[in-house]
Amino acid sequence: KQYGIRVISAMENVGEGDEAVLLEALLEASAEYFSLDLKKKIERGQRETIAKGRYCGGSIPYGYKIVDAKIVIDEKTAPVIRYVFEQYAAGVHMKEIIDELKKRGVRGSKGGELSYNTFTRALTNPTYIGQYTYKGQLVPDMAEPVIDEETFEKVQMLVKARSRAPAAGKATVEYMLQGKAYCG
Repeated sequence: KQYGIRVISAMENVGEGDEAVLLEALLEASAEYFSLDLKKKIERGQRETIAKGRYCGGSIPYGYKIVDAKIVIDEKTAPVIRYVFEQYAAGVHMKEIIDELKKRGVRGSKGGELSYNTFTRALTNPTYIGQYTYKGQLVPDMAEPVIDEETFEKVQMLVKARSRAPAAGKATVEYMLQGKAYCG
């Protein structure tokens, strides 16, 4: 209003005049209340769905599929995830793993070409050891483990080490401060 713009609604004919200000404020407050109430109901529905052990939506981790609202192992793509974890745990760098998978004709979960980011998030996803989290809370028995915890923990240590010193694998000489001093 302060810029000279009027809102005209086909559903609510507010009209003009002093009483229109009151009616418009009432309609706006009613719409805001409806929106906040709907948000609460949706969140309650999601909590109940998760409490029943049913999948509540979102992106499905590579190597899984949804069957009857449950996250189950997809036997077509799960071997790829196992291969990625095993190779990474053995010290193979992600680029080499991706290149090998591309040679084998492996595609991303949506059919796209594999990239570095395809599996980097997967390496830290606890769903692969059966620990599915929803909004920060662990949901028991929601997903079957694809890999064992020992491999997962080994990969976590490597991911952490490589994230702090990403070029350490390229160095031909071992330096005393390697992995300890960082560029500001």
